[in-house]
Parts: sequence; structure tokens; C-alpha cells
Amino acid sequence: MIKKYIKIFFDVICAALVLCLALFIFSSFKAKSDPKHVPGIGSLKFMYVLTGSMSPAIKPGDMIITKTVKMEELDKGDIITFRASGNTLVTHRITDKNPDGSFVTKGDANNVADLDLKANSENIVGKYVFKIPKGGYVTKFIQTPIGMVLFILIPVGVLAGGEIKNFLKEMDEEEKRKKEEKAEDIRG
Repeated sequence: MIKKYIKIFFDVICAALVLCLALFIFSSFKAKSDPKHVPGIGSLKFMYVLTGSMSPAIKPGDMIITKTVKMEELDKGDIITFRASGNTLVTHRITDKNPDGSFVTKGDANNVADLDLKANSENIVGKYVFKIPKGGYVTKFIQTPIGMVLFILIPVGVLAGGEIKNFLKEMDEEEKRKKEEKAEDIRG
């Protein structure tokens, strides 16, 4: 009985992993074709940090997760990610609100506020939710051919192989059971 629950648990985990993998791959391909697209799932967006402007709260190499929010949900002290010139994403803390409704931001490690950058409703990607320390390095590695093989193809292959093995085992057991039933019918 416990074996059955363990199998169900692992099947659910495998299905969740495959679903997350499919969403990640889809989002990554979309990001490559559309430079303004930020990879994510639903309202959650995943980004890795390149600079130390938010140290010590957020360090280079960390992966951050932001959530899409409405402007009125943001306040002084919140950390947000927004688009600067072009497609550059900036993650800084809100220090003040301008009369036009845009936000003044500043990196925690910077001495002055972002004078030439304005965070407004058109360019805010999301509000910082949490970070995965050094997770950005893993994400970058997964995007390489070797990383793709190690973190995606091999695990999927192992999961598929396990399912095929279980299927073949069940087929053998079913065939054996049918042979035993046939032998009993002949005897009986």
C-alpha cells in the first residue's frame, strides 16, 4: 500500500517537473524572439542579477523573482524591476514618488538616486518577491548546451526510462497472469 502512495507521489512530482520544464522552455524561446519578454510563469518573472547596485540585499549572480503589480500597490522602500533605455532591466529600491506619479529609484549600494531613470506604469516589470542566492549562475549554465543536457535532457530521459521500465514490467506481469489463468483453465 505504501508503495502505491510513493508511486503516486513521484508521478505527481514528475508531472509537475515536466510541466515546469515545458513552461520554462516556452518562455525562454519567447524571450529570444521578443527582446521585451521577460521569462516567467504567469505574473511571476525570473531574472538574474548582473551588477552589485543592490548589494547587500541582492548580489550579482542571484536570481530574483518579481510579481506583476499595479502602480498603487507600490510604495517607498519597495524593490522594483523596470525597463531603462532600450531593453535594459534595472532592479532598484523606490526612494520617492514624483508629482507625475513615476517613482524615483536608487540602488542600495549607489550614492545617488537614478537621476536619468523614471519608473512608471509603462516600464515597471514587477515588484521584487524573493531571491535565490546564486540561482542566476545555475540559470545561465542551464541555457548552455552542456547545461541543457545535464539539467534537462538527462533527467527527462531518466524519468521516461523509469516509466517505460514500469510499463514493460506491468506488461510482463499481465502476460504471466494470463498464462497462469490459461494453465488453470486447461487443468480445471
